Amino acid sequence: MVLERLVVLLSELAARCLGNAHFRRHFHLWVALLILLGPGLTFHVSHSTVFANRRNFLYLYFLRSGWGWTCLLTGGFVLLVSYSSTRSPASCLRHLTRLLVASLLWKGALWSFAQVENATGSCFQPIRSEIPEATAAAHRHSNYPQGGGASASSSPLLLLRETENKASCLAEGYFLRSGWGWTCLLTGGFVLLVSYSSTRSPASCLRHLTRLLVASLLWKGALWSFAQVENATGSCFQPIRSEIPEATAAAHRHSNYPQGGGASASSSPLLLLRETENKASCLAEGFQWRGYDISEDTFLLTFAVLLVAEETAVFRPYLSRGHPAGVPLRLVFLLCSALLLLWNFLLLCVLVYFQRYTHKLLGGALATLCWRLLYHGWYKSGPCWYSPGRPGVGLFDRPDQRDN
Repeated sequence: MVLERLVVLLSELAARCLGNAHFRRHFHLWVALLILLGPGLTFHVSHSTVFANRRNFLYLYFLRSGWGWTCLLTGGFVLLVSYSSTRSPASCLRHLTRLLVASLLWKGALWSFAQVENATGSCFQPIRSEIPEATAAAHRHSNYPQGGGASASSSPLLLLRETENKASCLAEGYFLRSGWGWTCLLTGGFVLLVSYSSTRSPASCLRHLTRLLVASLLWKGALWSFAQVENATGSCFQPIRSEIPEATAAAHRHSNYPQGGGASASSSPLLLLRETENKASCLAEGFQWRGYDISEDTFLLTFAVLLVAEETAVFRPYLSRGHPAGVPLRLVFLLCSALLLLWNFLLLCVLVYFQRYTHKLLGGALATLCWRLLYHGWYKSGPCWYSPGRPGVGLFDRPDQRDN
């Protein structure tokens, strides 16, 4: 009984916050400020904290599956709300299509980011410790620096100093890649409960869940696009072993190619540039790709927080109209609210500790643009055959009670 009262109290407070008109109108401004100013905290925080660690628990088990979490919870919420309101499967599907569109957009963004990185990157290969003196001499006297293990007649190689790691730890963790899944799980559950409680219509539930479907497709499209960008702009690299002969290190120090950071060639890792066609062939050979890597983490978290905030805001008018709100629905809503807080926190961590500023800024800007086009563009024209409509539309009895 005490736990049930606590759930009711917390869900009421969260519903008032997320359903507040000022919150809904200005939340995207908070996200924009976070993306713009958050990286400035890099100079004021300790980089030895647990959140700067690549193996952090939150990164491993949440960010890799961030879109999955988003779709799971948000989709569940949308489905429950749609079916509870209309009792119409068609309405549930219509609202769930928003998640489908968002998922497609996410996948498209990932693909685009990969294309940018592939187009701007270069491929590097390590110089073996048994570099012959002849190769080192060729490197010292050539206009285009040559690396060990390859003669001037073979594919051109270039020594570079490694000054920054390409991949953030989040891309290596378990939670990042399923972050959208978590978002869809919780948000989808909430949408489903609210839709069904309001309409008792499976059609209405499906209609509202289509928003998550759209978002998921958008997410997939974004991933594909990012990959294409990275592939089109990148180059392939691999670190040189620490046992590199001093002759080659001296050749690198006296070469005309710019070197990083003040450290000697023997004290910091070197990278050997090797020409390859694309990122896939570079990685297949065991090398490292360096290109314009649009931040997938920033895109995912920005898109997810804006989507969850939009989909859960309907709970306040849902409660105010006296629709049934049992403990399961309130728990799903609280999980969505907790996920929203977690995504904001992890977004701040990404902005502070990982990747370059312009890469994060572009990822956040593209995510905000996608959200704007969906929820303040396309969805406003519905509900109709080509648009599922905005959250809350069609869930309440009278048109003047609809939460637009």
